[in-house]
Amino acid sequence: MAKEPVIVTGGGTGGHLYPALAIIEAIQDVAEISYVGNPDRIEAEVIPQKGIPFFAIQSTYYRPGLLNRIGLALRLLLGTMKGVWLVLRLRPRLIIGVGGFVSVPMVLAGWLARRRLVLHEQNVGPGQANRFLGRIAGMDVLTTFPVEDRHFPKNEMFVTGCPVRQAFWAFTKSDARAQLGVPDTATVILVVGGSGGAPALNAAAEALTDLLIDRPDLVLLHGTGRRYFDEVSAKRDAMQSGATDRYKIYEYLDETAIFMLAADMIVSRSGASTLSEIFCSKLPSVLVPSPNVAENHQLANAVFASDAGAGVVVEEGPDFENRVREATRTLLGDDALRTRMAAAAAENCRGKDAGQNIRAHVLSLLERR
Repeated sequence: MAKEPVIVTGGGTGGHLYPALAIIEAIQDVAEISYVGNPDRIEAEVIPQKGIPFFAIQSTYYRPGLLNRIGLALRLLLGTMKGVWLVLRLRPRLIIGVGGFVSVPMVLAGWLARRRLVLHEQNVGPGQANRFLGRIAGMDVLTTFPVEDRHFPKNEMFVTGCPVRQAFWAFTKSDARAQLGVPDTATVILVVGGSGGAPALNAAAEALTDLLIDRPDLVLLHGTGRRYFDEVSAKRDAMQSGATDRYKIYEYLDETAIFMLAADMIVSRSGASTLSEIFCSKLPSVLVPSPNVAENHQLANAVFASDAGAGVVVEEGPDFENRVREATRTLLGDDALRTRMAAAAAENCRGKDAGQNIRAHVLSLLERR
């Protein structure tokens, strides 16, 4: 079939962008993709690098207060007007929203123009944007995890999983370690605080460097986030342990698959796309939910992993660094526990088939006239 025009919209964080990229990867042979996102967030940098046409709509998130609500309403109105203009210009057969407030005006524009609409919800608990958009009748909602019926109409909700990029099946552990210069015999811990980094995870990584002294086989890989790299680098250079060669820091993990596949366990935030990648990498995990995420979505995701036996939850708070270090030390010292957790993670890997599940759903919609 000839390629049909499709708009993918959403973003603001890697948790929205990376599932969007995986969806695009799954449908790009049948769809002529355009992307609508924020002009000053991660998608504005990454999407053009992929050779995908990018169109910007300004958005803002909901905050209490009369003036904030008025500002939100005005931006939503202006954004929807621009969205209608984009629909008239690009003439999409389908609009796919992946979450984030920037998706709201574009999806509303598609609804006004009577285009077919699809939402993808990554989290156990849907975000405000998708909950709002999910009220639109006739919209298909594709979810990563089973979501309570109260959030979306049951007959319009389909559990597809969260797509994980094919790179996660393109390398062996040995291949990944060779690219990072890590010996096959090493035990590798990966610490990452999301696409932008996180001070709490950086502090946790610093605390974990103590383990390097007692374990000469241990290697610590740490994604700091670009804005924190110089600070973390200076602290590493000041270490007196003699183990700095086994503490490898990176300002940004350009290809997360390489790092996850090289690791034996991970200390990480618990965004939905990250969790899907952890599951498909079969990694035991210490999960640190971000307290700064609306409605505590990451805590719900982390509890899901913990209940499945795949992760340990450590929330930020008093004595946080010590609690992360002890949870990590426990996993390092119990091979049988790590094996059970890896098996539980693998059982919850829906990401490998999710792209094809979404592709099949999109094809069925595009084939309707």
